[in-house]
Amino acid sequence: MIFAGLHSDYATAADDLVAGAKKEGGLVLYLSTNLTDANGLIQLFKQKYPFINVDFFRADNEKLLNRILTESTTGKFNGDVIMISSFEVRVLLQKKLLQKYSSPHSQFYPEGFTDKDGFWTSVYSIPRVIAYNTKMVRPELAPKTFDDLLNPRWKGGFGMSDSATLWYTGFLKYAGEEKGRDFMRKLAAQKPAFRDSETVIIQLLGAGEFPLGLVYSHQAATMKKRGAPVE
Repeated sequence: MIFAGLHSDYATAADDLVAGAKKEGGLVLYLSTNLTDANGLIQLFKQKYPFINVDFFRADNEKLLNRILTESTTGKFNGDVIMISSFEVRVLLQKKLLQKYSSPHSQFYPEGFTDKDGFWTSVYSIPRVIAYNTKMVRPELAPKTFDDLLNPRWKGGFGMSDSATLWYTGFLKYAGEEKGRDFMRKLAAQKPAFRDSETVIIQLLGAGEFPLGLVYSHQAATMKKRGAPVE
């Protein structure tokens, strides 16, 4: 579960939490982020709280959610803190599996990046971008907007994850319900190549499996640094 909320007297509450943490001595973290980020996060945490031993379990968002739900039904939920996608957080909230935790840092976040009821705070947000294989697409022909994906030349020619739920809901919020759904119907008619992993999409794009990909920006940047023909 996410940590319980702090008291109004933050200094006293923080001291109480630290004292309780020293007594307990351990923390179990469930997360879906990559290992590099996970290890970096834990290392920084250990620098501040060296008396706490951190164990973690890592899986993709769907598998992590399934593990949490399975454990909750058996009454043996092991996780203390969860880092997971916002779609899965909504499921956990519906199942009443989260406790409130009002981070003292949440006051500095813009609207939409923290829960008004104190159940979650955003850790990071990843832009989703249109990337292309430079061996297959000339720069002047590459899509500049999402609407450009609807060009007949790209039918069956771009890959995307079949779990891009957040992009779908975010796009509808950005474009508006009616316009957003109209775009999605037209995009579906373009017959995108679906795969079950964001990482697989960017790898296949770099390998020339398809000319375009709807991918995470940091993965595209990493592939480009490694010398892959991705832009």
